[in-house]
Amino acid sequence: MVNSLSTTLLNVLGLSSPSHVEQIISDQKTLLKLHEAYASTFDLTPSSITFNVISENNIQASGSLSLESLNNSTAQTLWLRCKDASTSSRDIKIKITVIKNISEGRNDECPYLALLSSGKADDLISKRLEERLQKCEKKVMKINFEPDAPPRLGTEVKIYEVENLTELDTGRLEGIGGDQIKKQVKIISEEVKKIGLNPVQEHRDELRNQVIERTSQQQDFERFTEDAVLEVTELISEMWELEEQRTNVMQKIMDEENRIREHHIEIDTLNGQLAGLQRDILMMKALRVRYRDLENLYTSEESFLENSIKARGDLDKKFQDGKHAADTVRGKNDKLIEKLHNEAMEYYDKLKSILGNEKGLVEHNQNLKNALSELKVKLSDKSLEDSPDVSLASNDRYSCISKLQTLQTDAFEHDQESKLKYKSALDQKHSSYEALIGLYKVLENQSQSCLSKHLERYLSTNELTFLEQSCCIQGDISNLTESLTKFLKFYATSNKSALGYLDSTSSQILKETVNIKDQCNKINDIMNNVVEKDSEVDHIKAVMGEIKLRHPPFIPKLDDPIDVALFEFIKSCEEPIPIPFTREESGIYLFGTKRIFLKLENGNIVIRIGGGFTSIQNFIEVYTPIELQRQEEVIEETNPQFRSSQARFSQSPQKGMSPQRAVRILQGAVEVGSSGTPLKSTSPFRKTPSKK
Repeated sequence: MVNSLSTTLLNVLGLSSPSHVEQIISDQKTLLKLHEAYASTFDLTPSSITFNVISENNIQASGSLSLESLNNSTAQTLWLRCKDASTSSRDIKIKITVIKNISEGRNDECPYLALLSSGKADDLISKRLEERLQKCEKKVMKINFEPDAPPRLGTEVKIYEVENLTELDTGRLEGIGGDQIKKQVKIISEEVKKIGLNPVQEHRDELRNQVIERTSQQQDFERFTEDAVLEVTELISEMWELEEQRTNVMQKIMDEENRIREHHIEIDTLNGQLAGLQRDILMMKALRVRYRDLENLYTSEESFLENSIKARGDLDKKFQDGKHAADTVRGKNDKLIEKLHNEAMEYYDKLKSILGNEKGLVEHNQNLKNALSELKVKLSDKSLEDSPDVSLASNDRYSCISKLQTLQTDAFEHDQESKLKYKSALDQKHSSYEALIGLYKVLENQSQSCLSKHLERYLSTNELTFLEQSCCIQGDISNLTESLTKFLKFYATSNKSALGYLDSTSSQILKETVNIKDQCNKINDIMNNVVEKDSEVDHIKAVMGEIKLRHPPFIPKLDDPIDVALFEFIKSCEEPIPIPFTREESGIYLFGTKRIFLKLENGNIVIRIGGGFTSIQNFIEVYTPIELQRQEEVIEETNPQFRSSQARFSQSPQKGMSPQRAVRILQGAVEVGSSGTPLKSTSPFRKTPSKK
């Protein structure tokens, strides 16, 4: 209820959105009691609006607003009188924003839209539609002007005005509601009244003229752009061709420059070799001066070598004597070492036996000490003093003590003897060690003397090898001096010949560079000729393509015996017939430009000429050159370059060639161009089946 009334209020008052009416209702609810359900209703009349606030079917507040008393203000305030019994009467303040005065637009209101809104224009709509259909033969879009159901609160409805009418198409126009269309019609009618009909038509004509001019300019510009694109593509293709030619020429120039550079490098290497030879000669001269000093050194080294050989013999004799003496001393030392080792082993055995006896004596002394301690314990016992056997025990004690004393004396003596023996053994051991140390010192001195003699021998051998090497060096020096003298003689003889060879090679290199330049010029001329010939070949290929399309291969009709016989005859010929046979009717053919009649007599083909008949072989021999001459004349008239391209295949282009030879050459070119077909081209004007 609230939503429908608020929408109606918007349509009447022209409010901007339903949020204002919702604000009015919310303001009413905040001023009434809390925790109660309220509803707002609006009673609309042509002159006023009555507001009612209802709670549980009881009117809580009401108020009215006169539409005629509204001014052109942006805000109005409405006071509602509350009728609550529990509380005193109070007023509810309602603020309405954005209210449009309806009285100003009554004069501009369209009567047709008023009839539509009241629902009294059904007959008028049907009549208008019938008149529209009669006047316009095109399709007519039906637009419903009936009021639609009002939209819900919160939904956005797109409003079309003068600025965005260009977005409105037929699909969107059909989807627009009746109320919105009424508004748009009203806006358009107001704009038309302000502007007038004549300016609108003039403006429409101007727009149409502008559209026509713009479309014509666009077409002209498209044509101009197409022509410009074609010209640019042609220029680009020509530029690429020139660029390829330039790259080829530059590649050749770079190759020639590389060759010249290689020749310069070879000249530089030869000059370097010559300088190296001169440097070697100077070094050889310096070596020669040095080798003279080496000769003097060689003589002094020879005398030194003889003296060293003599000294080596004396050193060998001394070394042999020292070696013999060292061997004898070594044998004596070995014997002494064995003797000392045996004595040490004997002393070691004696020490083991003494140590064993000492251990036994120590154990015996320990036993005696234990017995003595027992006796002392017994003597210290008081009970034994009062016993009758004391005298006997004392006697035994004295006897035991005497025995013990004797044993102690014996043990002491034995201990002294063992100590003396141990001391004597230690003295013998020390003496033997001293003797052994002396022997080791003697042996070390002898070994040192042997090592010194070995060192002297090593030094003498090194001196001997040095002398031998110096002798070998002197021999090599003498050989080098001989080879240097020979090399100097050879260089003196070959210097002049080498200089002459260098002069000749330099002159040859200069000649080769001149020849290379001439060859480069010739290559450039050849490349230009190749480009010209390629253009001629392309032209000939185009002519051959036209010939292939113009003259298809001869295919006979199987139901015509004359056509089959003519096909068999053409296939049996050793050389192809340059002029084609074209069938018009049964027995009537065209031979080039000549119309002939053929028939079969005894299985042979005859051709009527004048009043008689002749064989096909004679006819071909007579009329083939005539027809070829005619075709050449026709081709020369249509393609003047054909004669020059035809003359290219002969040795003398000025004289040309015979038609038969030209036809054979063109026939070969066509056979090469054809891809694997069994048909063989007989002339530049047609193809005929090849002979199987």
